[in-house]
Amino acid sequence: MQPDADITMVPISLWCIPDPDPWRDPDISTGGSSARLAAMLVAMYADAGDTIVVIGDDPTVAGAAGAAGCRYHHVERLTDLAGLEHLGHRVGILITTWPQPAPGRLPGDAAILFATGEHLVARHGSAIVTLPIRPTEDSYGTYGWRLLTEAQYAGFQLHAHIVVVLDDPVAVGDLPIDLLPHRHVLVFVPPGAGPRGPSPQTHHRRTVRTSRSTRTGKDPR
Repeated sequence: MQPDADITMVPISLWCIPDPDPWRDPDISTGGSSARLAAMLVAMYADAGDTIVVIGDDPTVAGAAGAAGCRYHHVERLTDLAGLEHLGHRVGILITTWPQPAPGRLPGDAAILFATGEHLVARHGSAIVTLPIRPTEDSYGTYGWRLLTEAQYAGFQLHAHIVVVLDDPVAVGDLPIDLLPHRHVLVFVPPGAGPRGPSPQTHHRRTVRTSRSTRTGKDPR
């Protein structure tokens, strides 16, 4: 699919987070680097008092939310978001892993996510979608452009594109090499959103210092 000229891509940021078992099912809640990833996302994109909604119960995100002074709410299925009208425009972060488990892998699922999210996510909030990278599948290449397109139709804009890689990179000058990509994280902001903090930079573990962003984002094909 050719890129839509109205979709603005962003630089890709690299987050290096170790994981002892990289090819297990990489939901955020499965521990290891995922606990650190959840903590980093909540710290960067949520404020104390926000409500964080997750599709699928996620104790790790629940813990990170509680530590940040946020409320946690989960639903079992994408379609259950429609039952959260009482939270209208009060959700700080809406998090889901993509694609949704069967039978949720329908072409219209991305449209449901953003159409419903538009009525839930606060003006300062974010919709965060994580796409796992497995030895035989890169979900971003398969589903990424559909997510970007449906987000655009609903008025959401891509704020950040993070690639999580495993363990520390081997540095040659300023450029890391031999990286094992683990997941894509797409951060969308709703229509009319105000500033949502700085775009993420590349993070190395332990020192948690920032370095440089990687290449400019390209459409997945």
